Amino acid sequence: MNHIKHIDALRFIAVCLVLCHHWILIQPLKYLPFGSTISFVISSFLIGRILLNMRSRNNNVTTYVKPLVLFYLRRTVRIFPAYYVLITICWILNYGKTREIFLYLTTFTTNFYIVNFGNTLGFLGHLWSVAVQEQYYIVIPILLLLIPVRYIKLIAFISIGVGLFYRLYVYYHDLSFWHLHVSTLSCLDTFGVGTYIAYLSIYEKETFKKLIENKTLLRISVIILLFAAVFGTFFQKGNHYYLDFYRVVERTVVSFGTIWLVGYAYFDKYNTSINRLFQSKTILYLGKISYGIYLYHFFVTHICSIILNRMNLQVYNHIRYLLPIYFIITFIFATLSWELFEKPINKLKTKLY
Repeated sequence: MNHIKHIDALRFIAVCLVLCHHWILIQPLKYLPFGSTISFVISSFLIGRILLNMRSRNNNVTTYVKPLVLFYLRRTVRIFPAYYVLITICWILNYGKTREIFLYLTTFTTNFYIVNFGNTLGFLGHLWSVAVQEQYYIVIPILLLLIPVRYIKLIAFISIGVGLFYRLYVYYHDLSFWHLHVSTLSCLDTFGVGTYIAYLSIYEKETFKKLIENKTLLRISVIILLFAAVFGTFFQKGNHYYLDFYRVVERTVVSFGTIWLVGYAYFDKYNTSINRLFQSKTILYLGKISYGIYLYHFFVTHICSIILNRMNLQVYNHIRYLLPIYFIITFIFATLSWELFEKPINKLKTKLY
């Protein structure tokens, strides 16, 4: 399938939001949307399109076996190399609980560990989102290729509802923030939205176009998000600064907002200035290595913290000076990872079509 312009740029925007949350825990940045939400919608849209396009070309189930195997191989080639290098290095260095939870790390079930034991796992905690996406990659091909096409939108809507109502359940029953944030169920609405627009892009392109042109849902989403940001934080539960009503609705309404980010990229509706920015070599490259930036950014933070502690300096007292350093070092790690082994391995993907 043809590569959609601007998707790499949107991925970089998503990872930048993650960096803001992880590196700057101060007002008002803590109220930014979670980058994982945008990333999940983009991923489910792209994967959904691949699978539904495969299905639209041939409805004979027996012919899905080879394409499905190639699909899983391509996901493996893209995700596994950098991921396993990182956790292997952590195992060798015996960092934190790496060896104790190595089975969770290798089987992409880190989010289950975090939910069950409430442990953020230090600079490996962010790997929960990789785990959730891998769980999605296992299940979604079976659903999109085997259930009748007429039920796909229904499955997407059910996923959206389950994600939102699960977070409401967590909130009203005073469960931990980790149930609200890293549980697979709490992320289902993001995947539901991505799957829905993937369906529209294959089977109902005109409906998708009309949805993008009519910004009613977008306006409603923005209003709800702003209202929740202003008033939802007054209804905080527990002692975690993210466990409030804003975070209950944020993931759903930001997912709806991401429909326009993706839709504008799909229909090439961004204006000239944004087009020029999103198509610049720098942004395209940063989008390409955004997965590495995400994987290594906590590792970089940890190294810098160790150095600063040995110099008797407090990290947050010097955060304005550290941010450029964090990004430069993370960029170097991600670039080396991409150029030295991710890129050569990813060239195999061209042979897996």
